[in-house]
Amino acid sequence: MVAPLVQQLSYNPALKIDWCRDIFFLLKNHHQYVQGILFTDPAFDTLTITDRALARLARIAVTVALQIADSFTSEPNQRTPHWVAEAIAMRAMLAATGSFPQFVKHNPISAFCDYNIAAKNGFSNAWFELGRYYEAINNHTLAKDCFEHGVTFDVANCLYVGF
Repeated sequence: MVAPLVQQLSYNPALKIDWCRDIFFLLKNHHQYVQGILFTDPAFDTLTITDRALARLARIAVTVALQIADSFTSEPNQRTPHWVAEAIAMRAMLAATGSFPQFVKHNPISAFCDYNIAAKNGFSNAWFELGRYYEAINNHTLAKDCFEHGVTFDVANCLYVGF
């Protein structure tokens, strides 16, 4: 079982984030809808997990991702490791969805800030989320800029096809 390994401080943090990504993917696919709300949508709702083993893995993944995200300190001229930027995006997703309020309260502003940090520190998928936030407030110019920025990093979600 990998779960005990990812909880060890000495375990490779990049592999920890890989594991957390896999657990979040499993949660998303296992629970496509929670009370009618898609897990990845920025709508606020607590995620209910009835499977005890999956709930345990989810708690571990959230805890590990938050530990890594919380380790981020913005230092001038210091390159942020990709896995830290992805952990910050995971924390943003948790704040955006409110799915685990015992760990991260629903907070769209905090989520936006974290997506911004993640994008600017190399987690290119965060550009899509930033674009969605700008769309939601009808700032289509900044949304377009975010999507175009994402396209330069091959983020497929950022592609819009006009007819």
